[in-house]
Amino acid sequence: MAVCVSCQQRKGKRTCPALSGDICPQCCGEKREESIACPLMCEHLVESRLHEKTVVDPSIRTFPEVEVTDQFMQRNRSLVQLLATGTAMAALGVEGAVDRDVREALDSLAASYRTREASGLIYDSRPANPYAEQIRQSIEKTIDSVREKLREQQGMYTIRDADILGSLVFLVRLAAVNNNGRSRGKSFLHVVLGMAAEVMGRMEPKAE
Repeated sequence: MAVCVSCQQRKGKRTCPALSGDICPQCCGEKREESIACPLMCEHLVESRLHEKTVVDPSIRTFPEVEVTDQFMQRNRSLVQLLATGTAMAALGVEGAVDRDVREALDSLAASYRTREASGLIYDSRPANPYAEQIRQSIEKTIDSVREKLREQQGMYTIRDADILGSLVFLVRLAAVNNNGRSRGKSFLHVVLGMAAEVMGRMEPKAE
């Protein structure tokens, strides 16, 4: 059996796609999404999601002043799913992006919409993190695209800023409870990818 590609001491019992070799369970468990940039679909990473616990990070703001009720979610389910899909695609489009970058992007967008709702002022809260800024710009394009499609389909009707704010805050909170505390963590990204897959599945033509 091959020696662990990471520690060079213990036996490598798992295939590590990130390191292109066999890795021991200890190094896999301790170094995944920390010193090892694990690919999203690594089977050991996917399995580890079943046992992860939320790491509470007080620096993550969740906008408690914004109310997101069950009724809101029922009314805006499609919007939330479209924004989740846009978020997933945005993150995948930025090489090296991790949950932290996605959270910063969603936080800055939610802050901008909250200011707009509270005061009527159009104020953009931009992240200093370049990865987060790229993701934010992509999510903004998703919002613009959804608005345009609704205008085409329903005339003058468009999405209320309050509904976009609530949907963004829901995703911010979802990101907070799916924080595994790892520096290269992508636990939240796995969640929104699942939501995106559901949306894409509904869009596929059904076999006759």
